[in-house]
Amino acid sequence: MRSIKELKNKHEGRPVAVLGGGPNLPEDLRKVPDNSVLIGINYHAEILVRVDYMCFVDSPKHFPGMNTWVKIFTGRRLTFIDGFSDWKVDIPYLYFGKTFPFAVWAALFISSGPVILCGMDCYTNGNHFHDPVEKFKFHDLKMENILIWQRVKSSVIEPERIRAVSGPLVHLFGEFNAG
Repeated sequence: MRSIKELKNKHEGRPVAVLGGGPNLPEDLRKVPDNSVLIGINYHAEILVRVDYMCFVDSPKHFPGMNTWVKIFTGRRLTFIDGFSDWKVDIPYLYFGKTFPFAVWAALFISSGPVILCGMDCYTNGNHFHDPVEKFKFHDLKMENILIWQRVKSSVIEPERIRAVSGPLVHLFGEFNAG
């Protein structure tokens, strides 16, 4: 298996949009520049748009919906779970128990351009996902997720490259403006 080191600045200078599953994702996607590399967190964004990379940290062996998407996904898969990634993640990475830190780490790794956070509501408005297929019940993860985002910001090199299109992360990273 190839090393993830092959992806270092592979998309040099291009914007990289990290796409969460939040309810604001459809609207946020309209603000993403056309030349952006798209990284989907799990499979939620794939329902709306063709992503270049799918990042996930939950084993498809334990999540049937994820397993189905991983099998039919024709893009590039990024995960540190053995047997499911197109690259071996053989360098230090961010995780913090969630997919989004890993996806942001990957975005910063594959390009020197801006990282654009889309569909990152942190479960603040009662609606958890833009897509109706999600069947899980969640408790309010707002504070937990925001605390993890703060850890992400303090752990990455060049956090100033990260911007949010909408939602509570605008206060942490600043707002993305395409112009």
